[in-house]
Amino acid sequence: MGSSHHHHHHMSAVEISPDVLVYKSPLTEQSTEYASISNNSDQTIAFKVKTTAPKFYCVRPNAAVVAPGETIQVQVIFLGLTEEPAADFKCRDKFLVITLPSPYDLNGKAVADVWSDLEAEFKQQAISKKIKVKYL
Repeated sequence: MGSSHHHHHHMSAVEISPDVLVYKSPLTEQSTEYASISNNSDQTIAFKVKTTAPKFYCVRPNAAVVAPGETIQVQVIFLGLTEEPAADFKCRDKFLVITLPSPYDLNGKAVADVWSDLEAEFKQQAISKKIKVKYL
């Protein structure tokens, strides 16, 4: 049968999924989808989620730490539009998930508060992923 090594793509230290968040109609109602951030490395990481359309989404948590081997589900709550979009409407909203190593004890401080320090120190090791939004 031969070896099947080439089937497995290399697990990167951080896996962020999905590529696209899909929200189904009615788009005038609030609905929730999930993004997941898996830390396959042996050090704690911190993540932050940015969106191009902050008025329309509530992300919780939008910044947190992920322990080694842990996967965090991030709730992405779509707050709903005032009216249904046209059938050919293309949603251009995007999320950017950025992860950085976070080897320090944050002593109860929020990730958002120490983010700029982590970013300054670990910019080179940042792993980020864009997630698109699609309306069905």
